[in-house]
Amino acid sequence: MASLWVNCVKKRLKKPRDSRVHQDVVIITGDAKEFMEGYINQVQEKEHYYFRPPVCPRQDYYYYGCDRGNHSAGKSNGEASKTRANSCKAYISFKVITDTGISGAIIQKMQHHTGHDENNSKEKNRIHPDLHSLVKIWLQLGWSTSEVLIKSYDWAQQNGHVDKKDSRFYLTPNDIRLLKKTLRGVGDSDSVSVDHLVSTELRDNICFYQPLHNEQPFILVVQTPFQKQLLEENPHPMVFMDASYKGITAYGYAFYALLLINKTGRGVPFAYFILSKETTTTVSLCLQKLQLSNPSFYLRSVMMDRDLRVLNAMKSIFPNAKLLLCWFHVLQAVTRWLVKADGGHLTPEQRNVVIHAMASMKACLTVLYLYF
Repeated sequence: MASLWVNCVKKRLKKPRDSRVHQDVVIITGDAKEFMEGYINQVQEKEHYYFRPPVCPRQDYYYYGCDRGNHSAGKSNGEASKTRANSCKAYISFKVITDTGISGAIIQKMQHHTGHDENNSKEKNRIHPDLHSLVKIWLQLGWSTSEVLIKSYDWAQQNGHVDKKDSRFYLTPNDIRLLKKTLRGVGDSDSVSVDHLVSTELRDNICFYQPLHNEQPFILVVQTPFQKQLLEENPHPMVFMDASYKGITAYGYAFYALLLINKTGRGVPFAYFILSKETTTTVSLCLQKLQLSNPSFYLRSVMMDRDLRVLNAMKSIFPNAKLLLCWFHVLQAVTRWLVKADGGHLTPEQRNVVIHAMASMKACLTVLYLYF
C-alpha cells in the first residue's frame, strides 16, 4: 500500500526545470518536523555542507537553503576566503502532504554547491558547532552582540584556540548579527500557536485575524475590552499612530500602535496592528476592521510620520480627517537628507542653519501664506 502511494505521488510530480534538482517521495511515520531535522542532519554529517534554519513561505512547505546562500555586500565580492556569503544556490525542500490517510513528503534537492568548498581550509569556514550552539543560547537569553562577542572570545581562549584568524572560533559582529537573523524565522509551531491563542485565550482581544498563507500576508488587529471601552468614551479622538520594526516583533513584522489622549491628558494605546506586509491595502484593511468593531469611532485628526502607505490608507477610510505630520519625524527626515551626499550640497555651517531654522518653526504660533 505504501509503495503504491509513493508511486502515485511520483507520477503527479512535474519535472524540474533545473537538471541538477533531484526529487524523491518518502513516507513519514512520526512527526514531520523531527523527520525533516533528522534528514538535514544526516546530509550535513555525510557531506559536511550545512543549511540554514527552514523558511516556510507557504503552508506545509519548508525550504532549507545553504548557510552560504546569502549575497555578499561589501568589498569581499563573495570570495569564500573573506566571507561566508557566497550566493550558493544549493537547497533541500520538503512539501508535506497527507492523502488517503498516509502522510509523506516530496523532497527536492539541489546539492550542487557553488562559490565555496567546506574542505578548503583557506576559506572562511563555518562556526564550530559547539560555539554555534552556545551563541544561539546566549542570543535567546537576550544578550547583545557585544556581550556575545566577548563571551565567544573567552570561550575560544579557554579551549586552547589561539589563532585569532580562525573564523571557526573567533567571530565577527556580523557573524553574530546573521545568527540572530536565523533565529527569527516563522516556524510551523509558531503559526499553530498563534492560531490556537487567537481562537481561545485571546479571542476577546482580537478584532481581526488573517493567517499567513501563500501570498496572503499576516494581519492581526488587537483591541482589549479596556481599550474598546476607552474608545467608546472618546469616539472622535485625535489619533497618534506610528510603527516599530525592531525589538517588538522577533519576525521583523510591522507593529503599529494607535494612541489617544485620555481625560487625564495621558497618551493611551487603544489598538494595535501587526502586519507581515505593509501596503496601503493592508493598513486600510486594519483601519476598516477597527472601525467595524467600533461603530461610533471616527477620528477627527491623526498625527503620523510621512509614510505614504499609511497616509493613503487614512485618506481612503477617513476622508474628512485632518492629517498632521509629527515634528520629530519631520526634523528627522530633514536631518537625514542633509547628511546625505546629495543633501543640497551644503556646507556643515549651512546645514546647521537649516536645522536650526526648522527647529525654530516648531515654536511658531501663526502661519503666513504667501501667494505669488
